[in-house]
Amino acid sequence: MKIISISTMLLLTLSCSNSTNKGYTIEEEEGKEAFVVEYNQAFESPVANKLNSSALDDLKSGNLLKAKKLFLKALKIEPDNPVLLNNIGLVERDLGNINASIEYFKKSFSASEYSYIQAVANLAMTFYQIENYKEAIATAQFVLDRNPNKITYMSTLLTLSLSYAESGECSLAEAALQELKQKIEHDEFKLQIEQLEVKIFDCYK
Repeated sequence: MKIISISTMLLLTLSCSNSTNKGYTIEEEEGKEAFVVEYNQAFESPVANKLNSSALDDLKSGNLLKAKKLFLKALKIEPDNPVLLNNIGLVERDLGNINASIEYFKKSFSASEYSYIQAVANLAMTFYQIENYKEAIATAQFVLDRNPNKITYMSTLLTLSLSYAESGECSLAEAALQELKQKIEHDEFKLQIEQLEVKIFDCYK
């Protein structure tokens, strides 16, 4: 599996204290791959919601097997919950179970009646990681065409630019990077962008 050149983990977390809270924070952790996780989407069961929140804490701490166990317990309560299916996909990806990861992301999108676009964004990054750049580009473009929330849009632009650069499509990689820069308001993706600029520079050589 390809190890992404990005040296930080980008983790989007919605507050788990209130299911209607739409605020988010961005956290960076050295030495981790980039992905998007969401806290606290709608859960019918408070127990499943609590299990999901605990599992996400374990995921952030690197306790992958414990996180997977908690996610699966929650999934028994809400077997068609797109957030749980997506989060299990993330754990499987980090465990190196790529085929299982891809299937969970697809199940998440299907279970949401094709509305939970974050799962598709994670699928695009997974295709990038396994060096299937053609699928990564097509999947990332699918996400962008559906106008996701800002953070998902930006993380998908990053995936798209990386995939273009690895495919030797230097001008397209640069165009995606420039669009990403235009959407940044603070220091989001700062380290990722610096590394991507180097990758695109090398692409032109």
